[in-house]
Amino acid sequence: MHPLEYFNKGKAAECQICGKQEVTKALCKNKHYVCNECHSCGVKAIIQICLNETSKSLMEIGNIDGPRCCKRNSFLSILTAIDYAADNFGIYMKKSNIQCNYSNKNNQCIENKCPFYT
Repeated sequence: MHPLEYFNKGKAAECQICGKQEVTKALCKNKHYVCNECHSCGVKAIIQICLNETSKSLMEIGNIDGPRCCKRNSFLSILTAIDYAADNFGIYMKKSNIQCNYSNKNNQCIENKCPFYT
């Protein structure tokens, strides 16, 4: 990333991504310019990825009947994220055989209905 150069008076510039012509009061030192719309696209894409992964995790959590369990929900979310990374980005991570060691601390544990119960 190059440092920005600021001007008191606006200058015509062309967005390096979409080609839109605009007036700006800031350019990088190499005279490159990216319009606000293109500049925010990366943030929007990251937010969309997070929303997609969260919805998939919530679906997995919702598929198991029983009371809320923070450990089970965390384990399911991690496994769902591993699948999401593989399916969407070609990033492959090893899935461990998760075994819950907390069932004796949860009076509402669903035991054999839980995929992590040991």
